Amino acid sequence: MSRAISLSVSGLAVVAVVVMAGAGGAAAQSRGEWRGAWEATPQTGNSLGDQFFRVQYSTEPRGSQQSEISGYVYNDYGEAAANVQLEITELDEDGHPIASETRPVAGLVPAEGRAYFDIKMPRSASYRITVRGFDFLEESSTS
Repeated sequence: MSRAISLSVSGLAVVAVVVMAGAGGAAAQSRGEWRGAWEATPQTGNSLGDQFFRVQYSTEPRGSQQSEISGYVYNDYGEAAANVQLEITELDEDGHPIASETRPVAGLVPAEGRAYFDIKMPRSASYRITVRGFDFLEESSTS
């Protein structure tokens, strides 16, 4: 039997606020209990998805208005991920964002494995792709 743990960038902000609010009145000794959760919170401005996933891709022009973006999402975590959502940001020549879209990756991304994706997007100078949301599937033992 498995269960899903759903994580998204917006959901993390709520969790961080709740953890920080709850930690305000806690003694220094009880803070050690939350240390693992704090360490999982991105410290460098990267998303939680960036800590568990890597994205490798290439682009090919398809006509004058579209590009085809294809590549792999690599799952560096020890649990399979479902409902993986990619945020594709179109960038101008100077690297500034123009527009963003969120697209799903079909199927599961295996634990410590990869999954292929192929997406058509409006043509742009370049793109930035990050994992926006995902559900880890934890295997539970039944006794």
